[in-house]
Order: sequence, then C-alpha cells, then structure tokens
Amino acid sequence: MGTSFIIFSPLENDEDKFKENVNLLMQDLTGQNIDLDKYVTKFQKVNKNNVDEFNIN
Repeated sequence: MGTSFIIFSPLENDEDKFKENVNLLMQDLTGQNIDLDKYVTKFQKVNKNNVDEFNIN
C-alpha cells in the first residue's frame, strides 16, 4: 500500500495540537477476490482498532 498524497490543515493557534488531514492510499488488490463492500468493512475494522478517534464522514 502506498500513500499518493497527504494534505494537512494549518494549526489554528498555539493550543492546537492536531493537524486535520486527508490522504489517498493506493493498494493493489489483484488476485485477492475482494469486492468494495468487503474492503470497506475490513478497512474500517482495522482502523477503528488502530487509530484513536477514527472517523469517516
């Protein structure tokens, strides 16, 4: 899996500790017999367990 790009927001003030971000990851799924619904379910499960306050809007 490779990151194609990441966009960070600027910090809003001296107390702001988190830069909001958007990123695009590319993953070759050739030969893995997985459809979009299965991929999204797996992606959400993995990230909910590994990323604090993981959220997709």
